[in-house]
Amino acid sequence: MDEVDKSKIFNYIKINDFISTSGQPSKDEFSKIKEDGFDVVIDLAPVDYERYSIQDEPAVLKNLNLSYVHIPVDFKNPTIENYEEFDLALKDFRGKKIWIHCAANYRVTVFFSIWAEQNLNWTKEKSNQLINKIWKSDPNWTMSDEWKIFMQEMRPIKLS
Repeated sequence: MDEVDKSKIFNYIKINDFISTSGQPSKDEFSKIKEDGFDVVIDLAPVDYERYSIQDEPAVLKNLNLSYVHIPVDFKNPTIENYEEFDLALKDFRGKKIWIHCAANYRVTVFFSIWAEQNLNWTKEKSNQLINKIWKSDPNWTMSDEWKIFMQEMRPIKLS
């Protein structure tokens, strides 16, 4: 079985043997993700069929027998409630192979990095390396104050 072609999925990052992250995969890429043994897809992007989403993503994943969790995170207003849903989804599917995506992997890298600090004993430096891999990949892009504040507020919180 061939591994997912990383070069074709926007901002793909393999975290470990159980978790990978990316921007929005295509329908064909979702088929390959399933073939590669993934069980769950967590989507942090709001539905925006015109620009960043697949119109029938829930149906596509259902047909592939992939569990689907949709947590629409407003890019201009990430919330603790969004993060709590994310935390619960990762804990509910612990031991499963999970693909986490949003439109471009910006939301995901922040959410996952905070989660990894709180649950996988990642250091702040390791988390920042993951975040910077995506957030600093485009020299014309900078992290907004909303995301800086979100990270500052969420990092010390330990959910049960």
